[in-house]
Amino acid sequence: MNNNAQNQLFSFNTEAFKAEIKAMVKEAIIEVNSEMLNTTKSSNNENGFLDSKQASKFLNISTGSLHALQAQGFIKPYKLNRKKLYKEAELVEAMEKKRLADSNEKIKTETKAEAFLRSMKARQKSHKA
Repeated sequence: MNNNAQNQLFSFNTEAFKAEIKAMVKEAIIEVNSEMLNTTKSSNNENGFLDSKQASKFLNISTGSLHALQAQGFIKPYKLNRKKLYKEAELVEAMEKKRLADSNEKIKTETKAEAFLRSMKARQKSHKA
């Protein structure tokens, strides 16, 4: 093979080569991102993480109620990219705290109501006497 033929074998358009490499790298990145997203989705559930829809279904509440619990500080979301995730165990714990807080509030309200009724009865007795 002469020198001229060898040079033609190895000559190429640099810009076309760069474009081809960029396309291959871009394709590889897309593939890796896709695999990571699929792995993240499956591992989220395996690790006890739920997205908002799954968490509200798990707690048997609406997504609005889920966000209200978050705003009240009962639950804490974890952010992965733009997605909020909730730990299943923390949701259970938060609901127990919420029930306890609600029952304490109910007891306080009942105690106040009982005290009010006693004071009203005492007033009625004092007005009759």
